Amino acid sequence: MSTTYAILTIVIIGVLIVFALVNPFLNWAVILNTPPEMASELSTLALIVFVFFCLQFVLRLISTIIIADQRPAKAAFFDLIGSILSLLVIFVLTKTTQGNLIYLGLALGMSPVILLLVSSVWFYTREYKYYAPSFKFVKFSYAKNIMNLGLRFFLIQISVLVLFSTDNMIITQLFGPEMVVPYNIAYKYFSVTNMVFSIIISPYWSGITDAYTKQDLPWIKNSMRNLIRLTVPFFFLIIGMVFISNFVYHYWVGSKIQVPISLSIFMGVYWMICIFITPFTFFINGTGKIQIQLILCVVGALVNIPISILLAKYLGVKGVILGTTICLLPGSVLVPIQYYKIINKNAFGIWNK
Repeated sequence: MSTTYAILTIVIIGVLIVFALVNPFLNWAVILNTPPEMASELSTLALIVFVFFCLQFVLRLISTIIIADQRPAKAAFFDLIGSILSLLVIFVLTKTTQGNLIYLGLALGMSPVILLLVSSVWFYTREYKYYAPSFKFVKFSYAKNIMNLGLRFFLIQISVLVLFSTDNMIITQLFGPEMVVPYNIAYKYFSVTNMVFSIIISPYWSGITDAYTKQDLPWIKNSMRNLIRLTVPFFFLIIGMVFISNFVYHYWVGSKIQVPISLSIFMGVYWMICIFITPFTFFINGTGKIQIQLILCVVGALVNIPISILLAKYLGVKGVILGTTICLLPGSVLVPIQYYKIINKNAFGIWNK
């Protein structure tokens, strides 16, 4: 644990230095398609958001330990408290200040960092005192083993972040910031299904790791069978949500913002694929056989932007989510195949890496 904290801190400091050097040369007003006079404020905001994002990478290790201890509810509770804390800070800001992006960035970035820092101190001085990181326990001889798997997970996280976070930027550039609103309304509406599904199955990641280490394959097969069956009612739920989407949008945001039914359909298909692939991804992550997933994520992140831009030019905003969906399709085929190969002990070569 001490070595992991040390290595990750060194990596994050390096990334922060690079971003701090590059950021002054990035014109965020052009990138985000906003008025030129906002360039300076957006540059400061980008630095603030990136700093807190990097800090979370290090501090979130406490959540990883809790999940590894098969207590995912506590880890998820951190996210809930962090969201509530951010909401409270924003509420206070609305009553005490004028609208300011810098204050908003600080509120959204600082709240989870403070929570994770307090949580780390709490757990490392109590329940996980035995595992508390210390400089005297840092051994860089462990770096190769830690970085081998850890770096691949890090690259996957970055690739997924790029894959799922560039849609708003593409829409802003092609159609203007105002079109981001209906897209995000549809996105958040359907993402509720994935949030609920993830909460239900979150304990299985560490459970699969434990069972796979003990070669308790019958337990894994039975659990995966139940998880795959669980996806079916969520598919029907999403279909139902498509049919009532206009009704929900009207009572949620009023009539001023129109979300096309075609966008809801494309968004529903996207979340169906996400839910379908999640149990298989949990298994792959739990076993550490993530080489194929790494390749899929990196390639997906690279091709997502050109595909989404191309489809958006012909289909409009819905073409952006269609582009992201297309990037997920190879994984929805290959990752289940890898699961069946590993569980039946037929995985060789890249399928077992």
